[in-house]
Amino acid sequence: MTVTRTAAVLALGSLLALGTVADKQARIFEAAHRLFAERRMKLTVYGVGRALDLNPTAARAFVEAGHEVASHGHGHERVSDLSEAAFEQDLLRAKGVLEDLTGQPVLGY
Repeated sequence: MTVTRTAAVLALGSLLALGTVADKQARIFEAAHRLFAERRMKLTVYGVGRALDLNPTAARAFVEAGHEVASHGHGHERVSDLSEAAFEQDLLRAKGVLEDLTGQPVLGY
């Protein structure tokens, strides 16, 4: 199976946003993390603040593996459905959560 960097980033971001069942998320994360590590792929992970807040070990593991963590919002809501103020609030909340979890600045969205 060939995994491109772009596909990997999109897949991992989507997988971590699935559901709220911690056990399911942990299994998906472990499989994806192992796949990328085996291929020595460095990624930009677009993390959903709420999902990574529920799984802080995953957020730290990304950084420890040398991946960049960028924001995909906090609540995984469509930006087009948010007012400007609600978008700003979601963006700042996600940035704060991700930076607290990773200890790294969040530069991407």
